[in-house]
Amino acid sequence: MQEWAAQLTALQQIDVNLAKLQGQVAQIPERMKHAEALFAEEAAAFRAAKEAAQNAQKTQMRLEAEAGGLVAKRRSFQQKTATIKRNDEYQAALEQLRQFEAELKRLDDEQLVWMERAEAAQGTLAQKAKALALAEKRAAEVRGDLKQFEENCRRQIAELEARRPEAAAAVPEALLRLYTRLRANRNYRADQPCVVPLLGGACGRCHTVQPPQTRQQVVRGEQVACESCGALLYQE
Repeated sequence: MQEWAAQLTALQQIDVNLAKLQGQVAQIPERMKHAEALFAEEAAAFRAAKEAAQNAQKTQMRLEAEAGGLVAKRRSFQQKTATIKRNDEYQAALEQLRQFEAELKRLDDEQLVWMERAEAAQGTLAQKAKALALAEKRAAEVRGDLKQFEENCRRQIAELEARRPEAAAAVPEALLRLYTRLRANRNYRADQPCVVPLLGGACGRCHTVQPPQTRQQVVRGEQVACESCGALLYQE
């Protein structure tokens, strides 16, 4: 490898690694948001299950209160029927008592239904509570892992940034300007190289086979660009 290529690839390696690390740091908020979204989903499911359990319990209590009130009314009515003398009034009272019994049966049946629903709702609530606890634990672990990952990335970024000035100073000024223009080109990603080896007569970036003249120039150590993608070529 030519000296200029060694100098330039050393600088490029720093820049590429910096770009990769900076890209990873930039993705951390989105990864954190994803972890929080999973926790929020479980939290919402737990709240829905809790509300369903509370509603079932309230319905049970309401039905019990209605049944209790109806029993009290029936008892009071039965006491009044003891003083009835006329047959038609007595028959009317019996009809009223039958209505009381029918309504009490309906309430009893409804209470059984809601008792089963309440038990099922409590079971679901317990499951959702466990799922929420697991999600909360997992979210905390992810937050901790991402925090540690970010700290490691930023430490490596600081180390690379500290090394870069020396690596850049080793590159001839004109070549450094050319390299800077290449990296600023919109056709290049910051985390990919723009200075690549000639591999089997082809560009190490776009894999386009180079003309014989270009290959000869690269072998001689000249600074020549790929005719297809513009990457600077060198001979390993």
